[in-house]
Amino acid sequence: MAVLGGKEPIYLKGIGMQKMTGMQAVAYSRIRYVGNGDFERTERQRKVLSAMFDKLTATSVLEMPSVASKLMPLVTTNLTTKDILSLGSYVVTKGMGDIEQQRFPLNTYSIGKTIKGTWYLDLDIESTAKQLHDYIYNDIDPVENNKKPFK
Repeated sequence: MAVLGGKEPIYLKGIGMQKMTGMQAVAYSRIRYVGNGDFERTERQRKVLSAMFDKLTATSVLEMPSVASKLMPLVTTNLTTKDILSLGSYVVTKGMGDIEQQRFPLNTYSIGKTIKGTWYLDLDIESTAKQLHDYIYNDIDPVENNKKPFK
C-alpha cells in the first residue's frame, strides 16, 4: 500500500496490465528508488503515456469534443481547442500507427555519478544533442558507442 499525499491509499492488484485512476497512474509514474532507478521511472512514464494515447485513439470522433472540454482546463498550450479537436479527429480517422520511443542519453554516452550525496547522470552533451537532432529531424536511430564508454 502506498499513501499519496496522506489521502487516498493506492492498491495495485496482481501483475500485468492494470486499469488505473489518474491519481494511480501519476503515482505509478513517479515511483523512485526501485529497480534501475530513473531509467525504470522514465520507462513507466512512457508506458502510461502510451496507454493514454491508445485510449484516446480508441475514442470516436463524436466523443472528441466532450473529451477535449474535460482535458483543456488541465492543459497549458498555445494550441486552441479547435486545433486540438482537428488533430484528434485526424488521428482517430487516419490512425497514427505505432509511437516510436527512445531514451536519451544512450548508456554508452552517459554515466551515473554521486556528487555530494546526490546522484546525477553525467552525459556527453555534444553527442547526445546530435543523436537527438538526428532522431527527430533525420529519422536516424541512435547507436550505442562500441568504443570506450563515456566517463
